[in-house]
Amino acid sequence: MDKFRNKRILRLTAAAALAMGCLLLFGSLAWNLGKRERMLLGFMSAQAPEQAGEFLDEINRRDFYYQAGRELEKRYGYHAFNRSATLLVGRYFFLFCVLSGTAGVLCFLALRSSDVRRRRLEDEYQELKQKMRTQEEKNQLVTDRLRKEEGKTKALITDISHQLKNPLASLKMSYELADTESLTLEEQRSFVKQGFAEILKIENLLDTFLQLSRLEAHMICIQPVDSGLKDTIIQSVNRVYMKAFRKEISIELNDFTDFVLPHDPKWTQEALINLLDNAIKYSPSGSHIEIRVIPVVSYIFIEVEDEGIGIPASEYSHIFQRFYRGASLQVRQEEGSGVGLYLTRKILEEQGGTIRVKKGKKGSVFQLTLPKRQFGIADEK
Repeated sequence: MDKFRNKRILRLTAAAALAMGCLLLFGSLAWNLGKRERMLLGFMSAQAPEQAGEFLDEINRRDFYYQAGRELEKRYGYHAFNRSATLLVGRYFFLFCVLSGTAGVLCFLALRSSDVRRRRLEDEYQELKQKMRTQEEKNQLVTDRLRKEEGKTKALITDISHQLKNPLASLKMSYELADTESLTLEEQRSFVKQGFAEILKIENLLDTFLQLSRLEAHMICIQPVDSGLKDTIIQSVNRVYMKAFRKEISIELNDFTDFVLPHDPKWTQEALINLLDNAIKYSPSGSHIEIRVIPVVSYIFIEVEDEGIGIPASEYSHIFQRFYRGASLQVRQEEGSGVGLYLTRKILEEQGGTIRVKKGKKGSVFQLTLPKRQFGIADEK
C-alpha cells in the first residue's frame, strides 16, 4: 500500500511541476514579446530622436496604428508576423503542448492509480469481511458443538448417577442387614446373596456405560465384512435362548435364503441380542417371538415381533434415546439401564442401517435395516 501511495505522490508532484513550467513558459513568451516591442521602439527612437516623445505618446493609440500597419503590409507585401516571431511562438507552443500533455498524463495516472488502489482496498476489505464472517460461523459451530458436548456430558453424569443410585443403596442395605447379629445365619446368607446380585447388576451397568462411551467416542471401530446373515441371527438367538427357556417363551426364525452382505457380525449380534432380551423381558410366559428376514432391492429387513406389553405410539420417537425408559409401571418394575435400544441404533447407524418400531398383532415389531453391497445386490448362498 505504501508503494502505491508513494507513486501517486510522485506523479502528482511531477504534474504540479509541469504546470508550474507551463506558467513559466507563458511568462517567458510574454517577456520575449515585450522585449521585441521595446527593441522596435528603441530602434525608432534612434532613427528619429526628436520624435521619441511622440512615439511614446502615440503608443496608446494602438488600434489606429494597427490599421495603418495593416495597410502598409498590403502595400509593400510585408507581414509583421515574420519568420522569427513564428519560430518563437511555435517553439513556445510546442513546449506548452509537451508540458501540458505530460502533466495531463501524470495526473491521469495518479488518479487512475488512486482509483485502482481504492478498488483494491475495497476488494481486500470485502474479502477480509467474508473471511471474518466465515470464521465467525465456524467459531459459532464449534461453540455450539462444545455446548452440546458439555450438555451431553452433564446428562451422562446425571444419568449414570441415577442408574447407580438404586443398586448402591440396595447393596448398602443388604450388607448392613447381613451384619445384624439378630438375624439367623440363613437370613444373613440371603442378604449377602442379594448384595452379590446387586454387585453383578452394577458391574453390568458399568460395562454397558463403558461400551456405550467407547462407541460414541469412536474408540470401538465397527468393521463390516462379507458374512452370512443367517449365522449372525442364529448366534444372537443362542445367546438369549436360556432366558427365553426359563420363561417358556419360544423363538422362531422364519426360513429364508441366506445373504452374504457386509456387516460386523459381533456388533450386529449385540444389536439383535438387545432387541431379543427386551422382547423376553417384557413378554409374558408362554408367549412367542418371531424373527423374519425380508430382502428388498438395496436393503435387508430384519423384523423381531413379540407378544409383550407393547409400546405406546407417543414413545416411538423416544425409546431410541440414551437412558430412556418407558413410563408404564410394567417397564419400571423390570431391571434395565435404558441404553439397550440406543446402543442398537448406534450400531446399526454405524453400518448404514436403521431401526424403527411399529405396532404388532399383540405386542411390538422392531424393524432393522442393513444395506446390501454398495454396488449391486449381495450374493445369495
